[in-house]
Amino acid sequence: MFKKLPLSEGVYIELRDGKRLLAEGIDSLLEYGDTRVTVGAGEQRIVFVGDGLEMTYLSENRIVLEGIIREVRYES
Repeated sequence: MFKKLPLSEGVYIELRDGKRLLAEGIDSLLEYGDTRVTVGAGEQRIVFVGDGLEMTYLSENRIVLEGIIREVRYES
């Protein structure tokens, strides 16, 4: 079980086999589609790009994406 991280501790991202991604420490969901998902984390935006992306879990500060994850990009 993962503990809830305060935003000051940053974002934790775990990628398994390029097909399942956990992102913890986010504060908003900005964009959701089957090829691109964008989340907010403080002043940063994090973009996940892939194919057949599906959000299988969403909570206050955590998401789980499944599909083919091709790229994780941080934007300010």
